[in-house]
Amino acid sequence: MQLSDKKYLKRLKDFGLSLVTVYKSGNKTVEKNSFETLKENIVNGIRLEKNYIRGGKSVFKLFNFDPRIKYTFMIQLTNRLTSKRMNGRGTNH
Repeated sequence: MQLSDKKYLKRLKDFGLSLVTVYKSGNKTVEKNSFETLKENIVNGIRLEKNYIRGGKSVFKLFNFDPRIKYTFMIQLTNRLTSKRMNGRGTNH
């Protein structure tokens, strides 16, 4: 995560907001939230909307993003798998 992303997420948190961004990836609609929760990979996704949420309710939505801009987000390895690799287990050594 870039420094500018961290500052942006901190500002959201300071205002008590979370962000849910909706992408179209292939034939699926996939959500990514400000807590980096991602259940599916987004490959060449088109941003459809950004929804700012406070207290479980939507307070502001943005639409009409440029469809020429493509986004890709990949699900990261679980902490357990990463931990195993860092401890020298699960490797081909």
